[in-house]
Amino acid sequence: MVELVNRLSDLPYDICLLGGSLEKELLPLYGEVLKRSNVHNCVSKTNISESIDFIADAVLSIGVDTGMQHIADAVGVRTLSIFGPTNPKTHGAYSEKAQFIECLEDTADKYCFETDAYYTIPVKECMRQITSDKVYDKVRNILHLRERE
Repeated sequence: MVELVNRLSDLPYDICLLGGSLEKELLPLYGEVLKRSNVHNCVSKTNISESIDFIADAVLSIGVDTGMQHIADAVGVRTLSIFGPTNPKTHGAYSEKAQFIECLEDTADKYCFETDAYYTIPVKECMRQITSDKVYDKVRNILHLRERE
């Protein structure tokens, strides 16, 4: 995600990082990225209502399969959700604004949510196979950005 945020910060958009206490623990990994003028750290600094306000003003919400992605879809924002342990057919947003990206390989942990594998496989290969390049390219496509932008 750090690599993805770094790449996205080169696009002509502001980036707002949202999340709670679990995501706050990951902030040290973002070091230099957080110094960019268009990357705004709101992790663990907003309540749910304030997070919804941020999402409602967004052009696109990018994230893993979480409630916030469903909220973004519900308030009319385009979403790009990243799926690995959960299946987009059963856990995804279903509107025309919702898009997803998932691991195409059959890994031991793909769609493992609600199974023992979800808890016993510490590194999710299904997520590692979804590279920042794949997500970045999909974002550019969703936003209709040409290569020079």
